[in-house]
Amino acid sequence: MIDDTRRRPGPASHAEFPVNEAFRREVRERALEVASRLTVQRGWQQVRFNEVADEVGVSRPTLYSEFGNKAGLGEALVLAETTAFLAGLVEALERHPGELGAAAKSALHYTVMSATDNPLLHGVLTSAGDADLLALLASKSGAVLPLVVAALIDWFAEHFPDEPRPLLDELIEALVRLTLSHLIQPTRSLPDTLAALERITDLVIEAGKLR
Repeated sequence: MIDDTRRRPGPASHAEFPVNEAFRREVRERALEVASRLTVQRGWQQVRFNEVADEVGVSRPTLYSEFGNKAGLGEALVLAETTAFLAGLVEALERHPGELGAAAKSALHYTVMSATDNPLLHGVLTSAGDADLLALLASKSGAVLPLVVAALIDWFAEHFPDEPRPLLDELIEALVRLTLSHLIQPTRSLPDTLAALERITDLVIEAGKLR
């Protein structure tokens, strides 16, 4: 439980600001952990803002001041998952810094396996997931999807500067959209989906359009 007494008014001093910022970070991180666990257990619609505050150990006004409302908490949860996913994606790419095809397949493998191994990502990205949280993600897709595409484009542009930029950028965005489409509305198993996406990548590279 987080000690909420640190939020009580008192004499202002410069020394208080680091404590208050540390307290805010602690509240935010703990709230996202609780919200993630409850979402996996019950679904986003059944998560109650007041129970998140109770489990974190702070008052509802304290949690409202950090997230605004439940929708704000949900948006922060999606952003946190996206940020963690992007960090893992870059790590997967860095395993093959000089091999375009291998790096692309590593990114595909990481994405597909993350949808299986991470319960919240699985719920958000697959058809068997939480429709309410999926709707929240869709409503924010104008922010989330470009983050993924931009991160990939930036990485490939840095590591493969001689590749034709427009074509490479289009391939990256198409593969991201294709991967998400397969995960949201799967027509085959995840290993089969991964194999199909890898074959598509190989066909483009082997055709000589990207070398």
